[in-house]
Amino acid sequence: DLTIEFASTTVDANSIVKSADTVKNYVETKKAVPTTVTVGSKKVTSEQYLYILSSTVTNLNKNSKKSVTVKTIAKAPKPVENVKTGTLSKSEYIKLAGKITAFVNTNGRLPNFVSTSKGTMNPNNLIYTYSKIIAFYKTNNRLPNTVSVKSWSSISKTSSEGAPSGS
Repeated sequence: DLTIEFASTTVDANSIVKSADTVKNYVETKKAVPTTVTVGSKKVTSEQYLYILSSTVTNLNKNSKKSVTVKTIAKAPKPVENVKTGTLSKSEYIKLAGKITAFVNTNGRLPNFVSTSKGTMNPNNLIYTYSKIIAFYKTNNRLPNTVSVKSWSSISKTSSEGAPSGS
């Protein structure tokens, strides 16, 4: 059985690094994650973008600037979050990036959440967090030692009313 994928699109590391700043600023201004992101000449969905970001963080950590293949990725069916304000260490966010890409490669969709030392983070918050990491890289030419995190509801405009507090 011969399957050939012609539509395998890749985005290069420099375009990804450039785009991260834009996304970080978008989230900080608009209080939401953009539904599509332009990376170089390609338009990708926010789901694809999280995959691209986490792959790129993994690569940059290995001093590799290789391109990332854009795959078809479905949304998280039931995103949940319960994260406390704090910081993630570099070793933790590198490990989480690997978990995100592994999950997507296995399931073809984003995870509903990723467990961190500060609690569970939903995909939107992960997109914002990883765009902050790569935006830092763009400015300083290295990955940050830590990244600050806070609950998505404190960042976004669309906070869900009456959400049950963590038990």
